[in-house]
Order: sequence, then C-alpha cells, then structure tokens
Amino acid sequence: MKVTVICEVKDNADYALKHRCISEQTSHDFKAVFACNAHVDMSHSVETDNLCTIVKNDKNANWDIIIKLIDSSYVIFVAEQDFISVDYIRMIAKVAEEKDSDIVSCDIAYGNVNAEGYVYSNLSPLRSILVEYDNKKLKEMYSKYASDSADIGMLYGKCIRTELFKEACEGKQLLRLDDAYSYIIDHSYKFTNIHGAYYFKHEMSAVDKESYFNSITTPISKGFPDYEDMKKSIAGNKYKIISFDVFDTLILRNVYEPTDLFQFMDDDYNRLFETTAYTRFFLMRMASEDVCRKRVFKQYKDYEDITLDEIYDTMADLYQLDSSKLQLLKDKEIELEHEFCIQRKCGKDLYDLAIYSGKKVICTSDMYLPKNVISKILEENGYEDITEVYVSSETRTGKYTGNAFCALSKWTGAPTDSILHIGDNYVADVDKAIKNGVAAFYLPKALDLFWGRDKNLYKGEAASYIFGMNGAENDYMSATLGNLGLRCLLAQIINKFYDSPYTGFNSDSDYDADPYFIGYFALGMHLWALADWITRESGNYKKIHFLSRDGYVLKIVYDLMNQGKEAVPSSYTYMSRNIVALCDIEKKEDLWAMREKVTAYAATPKKFVKILKPGITDESEKKIIEDLSKCGLKYEDEVKDEENFTKALNAITPYIDWNNLNQYRNKLKKYFLNVFGQDECMVDAGYNGRVEASIEELCGIKLDSFYFHVGEDKLYERENRYTFTNRCFYEAHPIASYLVREQFISKLAPSIKGIEFSDDETKLIFGEYEENKYSEFVTQTIQDAAVDYATDVMSTLGNYTKYLKYRSGDVSRPFDYLCNHGKDLDISIFTCTEFEDDFGVNRRFNLSEYWKDLLVKNNVQKFDNRNLDDYLIFKKYYLKAEKLLPKKSKRRAIVRKAVKTILMNNKRH
Repeated sequence: MKVTVICEVKDNADYALKHRCISEQTSHDFKAVFACNAHVDMSHSVETDNLCTIVKNDKNANWDIIIKLIDSSYVIFVAEQDFISVDYIRMIAKVAEEKDSDIVSCDIAYGNVNAEGYVYSNLSPLRSILVEYDNKKLKEMYSKYASDSADIGMLYGKCIRTELFKEACEGKQLLRLDDAYSYIIDHSYKFTNIHGAYYFKHEMSAVDKESYFNSITTPISKGFPDYEDMKKSIAGNKYKIISFDVFDTLILRNVYEPTDLFQFMDDDYNRLFETTAYTRFFLMRMASEDVCRKRVFKQYKDYEDITLDEIYDTMADLYQLDSSKLQLLKDKEIELEHEFCIQRKCGKDLYDLAIYSGKKVICTSDMYLPKNVISKILEENGYEDITEVYVSSETRTGKYTGNAFCALSKWTGAPTDSILHIGDNYVADVDKAIKNGVAAFYLPKALDLFWGRDKNLYKGEAASYIFGMNGAENDYMSATLGNLGLRCLLAQIINKFYDSPYTGFNSDSDYDADPYFIGYFALGMHLWALADWITRESGNYKKIHFLSRDGYVLKIVYDLMNQGKEAVPSSYTYMSRNIVALCDIEKKEDLWAMREKVTAYAATPKKFVKILKPGITDESEKKIIEDLSKCGLKYEDEVKDEENFTKALNAITPYIDWNNLNQYRNKLKKYFLNVFGQDECMVDAGYNGRVEASIEELCGIKLDSFYFHVGEDKLYERENRYTFTNRCFYEAHPIASYLVREQFISKLAPSIKGIEFSDDETKLIFGEYEENKYSEFVTQTIQDAAVDYATDVMSTLGNYTKYLKYRSGDVSRPFDYLCNHGKDLDISIFTCTEFEDDFGVNRRFNLSEYWKDLLVKNNVQKFDNRNLDDYLIFKKYYLKAEKLLPKKSKRRAIVRKAVKTILMNNKRH
C-alpha cells in the first residue's frame, strides 16, 4: 500500500461521514484505519469493506496499536468531524511519490464560518500556485506561522512519510498528533503544496478565527460539487472510455487566441517573399481558412472540416503565391503550435485520474491540424497513454454537428452509453454529445473564465472593469483585443490563474484578496512594462543604478528581461535622502534648502541637528537646546510653521562648524565618485530630482534619471538649474502613489540613515528594521509573484519579445486599477502593514487605512461586484457583438453605445 489513512471518529454520525468519504475515494491503493471512540457503532459496514481496519480508541490510549498498523510509505491523518475530497488520496500520494516529498499539503477549507458553508482563507501562506520548501525554508515558515495557520502548523490533512512519523513517535507517549509534527518539520527535506484536493476542516478553532491569515475568507466554488461528480464518474464503473477534447481542454496555447500565432509569422512571410511593402501574413492566413471552408464544403457536401494542407493550397491559389515557400510557412505554423502548446493542468489532472482508473482514453477534436501533429503535441505535454485521436480534419466529421459523437461507437467498438466526453465548448462538447447518447461534462475554457462569461462559475469581474467598456475615457477593450503584445502578456495570467473553473473567487474583491494573484497579475505586468520602458530608453548609458529600496524588484525583472542580451548593465545602489542631504549644504544660505530635504513644518529642531551632525559637536547640541528654549521652541516638537522653522535654523546656525561639515562633504564626494560615473543613469520611484541634483552639485557628474511619476514642480526646477535629464513613465500623476506604490516594490530591509567615514573606510549606517511577519509575508509573496511573472513571460515569449509592442499604460492598467480604484477587501490584505515616514512627516501609518482614506479623499468611484446586472448585459450582448457582428455594422455600434451608457450609470459605492 502507498498510503494509510488514519480517520479519527467522534460519534456515529462522524463515522457515517468518514466511511462515505473513504468509500468514494478515487484511489484504490490505500488502507483506511478508523480510530473510533469506544461508543461508536460500526456493525453496519465493517464486514463489507476490505479496505478498513477498525481500532477502538479511548482517549488516545491505543495510539501505539494504530501506529503499528501503518505499513505504507505514507500516512494521512483525518481529524474528528473532518473529511476529504473524493480525489484527495490519489492526488496527494501521487505528488508525494513524484516529488519524493516528506510532507505534502493541500487546500484547506473550513466549515461553520459565517454560515457560508465551507470557505478557504484568502491569505493562507500556501495559496501560491506551487509551493516547494526545503528544510531551511520549511523550518522558517513553521517557526513564524505555525501558531497562526493550520496550513503550516497542522499535521492533519497532510501526507507524511511514514518513516519520519514513526521516528517522531518513537519512545514517546503520544497525546496529540501535532506533538509529533515539530520533529517531522525539523527532519524533513522537502515540503510540497498542491491545489485541487481539499481537506475539509469541521470548523475554525478560536485561535484560527483570530489569525490574520483567516481574516478574509471566501466560499469555495459553487461548481466544486460538479467537479467532484466529474471525478467520481471518471473513476467509477459506468464509463469504460473517457473522451477528451484537445485544445482548451487538455492543451492550452500560451497566447490569447490561437490566431495570435499567425502574427509571429509575418516576418517570415515578408522575408521569404522579399516584400517591399510590409504585408500582414496573418490576415491572409485567416482569410484563406475562411475561403477554404466555403470551397471545400461546396465541393464535398458531406465534409464537416478542412485540413491544414487545404488551407495553404487555397492560399497559394487565392494570392498566387509560390507553393514551395508556403510549405515553409506551413512548417513554421506547425513548429509554433509545438512551441506554444502547454498542459491545461486541470485537464491533465482529469486525464491522470482516467489513466489511473484503468480507463481507455481517447481524444475527439474539431481541428484542421493533422492527427500526427496533435498526437505529438499531446505526447510532448505528458499525455502519453491516449489510445486514439479522432480529429475532424481526417474523419471529416465534426462535434459541432453531433456526427462525431454518433460515430464514436463505431470508431471505438464500444456502446455509446459507456463513453464519457469532457470538453470546453458547451454546445459542441456537451449539448451535442448528450443529444447523441454520449454523457458529457463541461470544462469552461480559461479565456471565458477570465472574461466572466460563465455565470455559474464566478471568477471575478476584474477583466471587465480593467479592460472592458467601463465608462472611462479610453477604449481599453479595443486595446486588449487589438494589440498582440498586450494579449500575449495577458495570456500568461489567463492560463495560469483561470486554468481551473472550480476554485472560488470573492465577490467583494477584484483580485480575490490573494497576494500571489495581485503580485502576478497587477504588479507583474506593471514591472514588466517599467523594465521594458527602461530597456528601450537607456541604450546610450554605460550603467543603470536601481536605487534602494524602490528599485529592488524592478532590477530583478530588468535583469530577467535582458538575460543573455546586449543590454546596459545594472546595479542595485544603496541610496536615501539622508545620505545626500548634505551634498549641497556649503554655507549658511544653503540651510534654507532644508525645507526641500524634509517635510519642513513636520520636522523637529532635533531632526535638523541630526542632518547637520557632521558639523555640530555634542557640546554645541546642548547649547542649541538651550537657545531654542529661550526662543520658545522645544527640541523634539514639530516646528509647524514658517516662523518657527526660521527660528530653529537661526538657533542652530551659529553652532555649525563649516570646516568640519565641508570635510565631511569631501568624503561624501569621494564616496559617490566611486559609485557613480559619467554616462550612467539611475532609476527611482521619484519624485523631485534630489539625488541627481545633489550628486551633480557635489561631484560634477550628470546623472540622468528614470522615474515612475512626478508630483510637483521641484523636479522641473532642479532640471532647469542642473544638466541632468529626467524621463517619467506616467504622463499623469496617479491617484494612489508614493507610499502605496512603494510598499509593493521596496526591498524588505532597513533604510540607510547615514554614512560614517573613518580613515579609508566607509560604512553605511542602516536604521532599525521592525519585522512584522504578516506584512513581510504579504509583501514578499507579492514581489515573488511579480518575479515569477517575468520568468514565465521570458520562458514563453523570450524569443518573441520583439512582437511585444504595446502602450505601456495598457500593460500597467491592472496595477493602476488596483492602486487607484482598489476594493476595500483587496486593500485590506495590508491591514498588517505599518510604516514610518521618518524623513518626511515623522509618524507611523497603517497602509490599509492610509490607502482607503486616500481614495475617499480623492472621491474615487468603485464598481460594485455585488450589483452585476449591468455586467451580465455586458457579457451577453457586447462580447457577442464583438465576435459576431461585422466591425463596421450599425448594429454593433448601437450595442457598443448602449452597453457603454449602461456601464457609465452602473451602481457604485
């Protein structure tokens, strides 16, 4: 046996639940042991169930007996009143074996939470798409979060290597299973987390309810029971053959739409045919397919599909082109299909279950590609045990007419009612199958889930709000549908997060209050756009300095984007307002510029003395305090107005040793000359040209800069005085900026407070770093996800980045939408985050409260996900109009105008 499942049983009702749960499992390679309280009646089912061993258990007295019954490689414990999803054991054991993991965890859902049925915790540390920890990382996670998160700290619901579990129990009187878990954590080498298998925990404990990680919960998908039924049908005895559609069911093309691949061939066409005028091949390819269908169907009345050869033959005839050159283009198309096809993980999971269950697996596809090409694509993506592929280009019989399903019995030699079909097109794969006697399940395509086209499987409204007809002055829908670069970048999000229809989504949120989703979708696309912009604009420089801490994640993305290319080298350069504050303070008249270095009225005399400390002795500081007191100022109180600001500096000025101060400035100059050189540039969030002006004034170096955005005229005034040039990503100033955006991109590390010079040594002085484990978790998860996005884009599109042309603002729109129009629930993931603007207003902020107040102050309007009627109209009519109505038709224009009017009047809160 691979797995032993130990089920703790509380009472008769719990026993009935557990027994049904175990008997419905898709796995057939496990043993179940029921550890029952003494009063439980098991007489009705024990004798008929060969899988189950029953142990009477009285307050843990018989754990030694139970442990001896474990003779498998892995063990799983299910607590009293808890249960597991039908495919749980197979999925979790499969990953344990494949990954050689010591611990495998899964999704956890909680019952009895706000009477919503079972819910998941949006902020769970294991919500990321894939989590694998080595021993060091696992112990770090356990020490930080075990007491706050059952995902991390609970042994129940996890697949544990038996050897480790027995070692943990050896020589101990085991009172609680979780007592053994710390040993297992310490001695395990690999931890893996999977998704799609659920451990249903009866209820949250009192401690769980108070945890930050459980502060936001969402009901699991209403479609999850259908998913369970699908799996039971696949694994059950009724169906002997499982048929899958291929594209969008088992296989995803890693582009927005299949025809996007044709645009990657435009250059090939123009090169092969040595065109003078640039010609868009992809339009010819799509037109040829349309004409081919008309011609073939006219000539052969019983044909229901065409072949790729026929499409290219039609192209040769239609445009009078050289067939030998078109053959090269056809080969290129096939090559691209191989290159861009990936697994649909949800489909692969269903396929694996079918193979595991001993079913004959076939594919039934409406597709012009040859059978041998499709078979090879399937094999390359892990579908190696498919018995037969029935493709309409060869059978000339289509699913969309139902005739393919009529023929399945003849093709397979099996009764129609022994076949189960699964596909992504409801009409062709479900309706037509059922009408022709073949059972079917619907697996909605990822793109439809992204746009929210399936009202029964809610996956959020973010796409409609961000890129749809949302009443904004810009036409984002056309940008999405009409721009290859943006579509390709969106495809990475769609295929990763909308793969499974059966995960929940919080209706009060646009990003499911999920840090990883926010990081991958919103921040990931934004940093890609920023890094791409910097790459294009920085070609004339010798080096790019990404300044701490704002440039940390952006530098990682920039380096990923330019790996292996001839790009400007980058550096992560430590910088802060503190260490440049004295660069241009040479005499007493310069002191009035102090208002530009701090938020002057919120500063204290102590703050000014601290900045000027290299020129002020400890004895002088005492005298300054006395003089300030004489003029009615307190050393540690904010100056608050102009009069007190001048009084404070006038009291400080007599005690400044300008010789010492200038000696310090000379050391600063030497330091910065070793950091910055001629023809180099810097990247920073912004905002006022302080660093560039200070370095140029002190060192005579022209240091051009790249900013995210600019707020006031200070930058332009400094540009007028100095020689540096600034480039700014945003033309307009975002509503939510500065502290909000900096939280997403800044390195989780202390800021620089100053520089100390001793002899020939230079030491950067860092401030104290207040660790907040929850804030660190959220921010680190977001940043890691953004880096994952860049990694995935380069993996998929690294050879095609020349085609990724777009308006940068469109690519940054998911992030801008979050920052400027974010739902309270999405913003609430930062309730744990506090920060201190110690060089500005010198007080602490709660980021979530600050952000929400900022949006209220700016009278930001937000779409309300709970009033979806207008968006159902949008989905039903506008998207159909986009697909079915001619582009220049009056009817399409009327629908567009009507939908836009409705959306502009949408209820808001």
